Amino acid sequence: MLSYSEDRSEGFRWFLSFYLQLMSLDGSGGVDDDVILLDDPGTYLHPKGQKDLREALQKLAEDTQIVYSTHSPYMLDPDETREIRLVQRNDDVDDPDESERTPGTTVHTDLSQADAPGYDTLAPVRAALGAEYADSLFASTANLLVEGYSDETYLKRLSQVFADAADETDGDASDGDTAAGLPDECSVLQMSGAGNTTALVRLLEAEGYDYYVLLDDDRAGDVTREDLDEIGTADEQFGYVTDFLPDGFENAEIEDLFGDGRLVELFTANHDAVDCEAFADAFDGTEKFTRRACSAVNGVQGRNGADADFQRGDVAKDAMAQDLDRRFAHDDWTVDDLAPEARDAFQELFADVRSAVE
Repeated sequence: MLSYSEDRSEGFRWFLSFYLQLMSLDGSGGVDDDVILLDDPGTYLHPKGQKDLREALQKLAEDTQIVYSTHSPYMLDPDETREIRLVQRNDDVDDPDESERTPGTTVHTDLSQADAPGYDTLAPVRAALGAEYADSLFASTANLLVEGYSDETYLKRLSQVFADAADETDGDASDGDTAAGLPDECSVLQMSGAGNTTALVRLLEAEGYDYYVLLDDDRAGDVTREDLDEIGTADEQFGYVTDFLPDGFENAEIEDLFGDGRLVELFTANHDAVDCEAFADAFDGTEKFTRRACSAVNGVQGRNGADADFQRGDVAKDAMAQDLDRRFAHDDWTVDDLAPEARDAFQELFADVRSAVE
């Protein structure tokens, strides 16, 4: 049967055009002495197509140097990790004092080095090395996609807390009980950064699975939201953390949903040499948690004559999430220990997720 290229997918047409052009140059000896640079090749290809493209590039690289950037685990060869370089943007730092930023990028050659980029950059590397990413992704037909470990930890625990509270009062989510948590069949999946969300949403769409995306209201979240709009993600399948907070809050992240009281307690319990009372007095404003925390600590340190050099990377967000998880697991805290506004925020979030995936 005759098939025209214009009848095929955008990914197939891109691959065909690219492959024919390269083979034409290769046959004429036109690329042997060149360096080929590619920016995120194969974006519109199915995972199998991305693997085929990677193999084609590896074959071509036997005689020609090829360098390409990617956010996809399918474009990385787990058997050739020595070829992988991690690239970190030095200005991609949430620092209120922009004058402290160093322009440019840093290229890391050692995947294990201590100053390598964070989860966002390492996510495709971990996946390509056998992190069972796909297995966890397709474990459920209903999925809540979040940015990081702390989001996942907080939401899993609080979902269970609200569900247990609903059971104790004979609550029933099917009757619209707002105290219920996430549906039993819903998996909470951390995307290791907003930038990895779109590709995984494409896979969920292809499989016909239900999902809800929760992102921080920041630059990366806005870019991802635009990408999701382009692939047809409905408004009811997406939310910013800021959507569940009072008007006027800026660039919120998951910790901001707790309100200042419990947030101050968790922060000071997991940061040595931070006085709880002094920190609480300085911790205010409507900016996101990490900015307020850094400002408060530096303010206290400055007044005490110490170096005011506490930065975003010093905030132990994962330790705080683990601490909250332990407190609820050991019944040190119950749902009643959350401030009313925190309960309302999380209940509204869980209700939105249920509406999207049930």
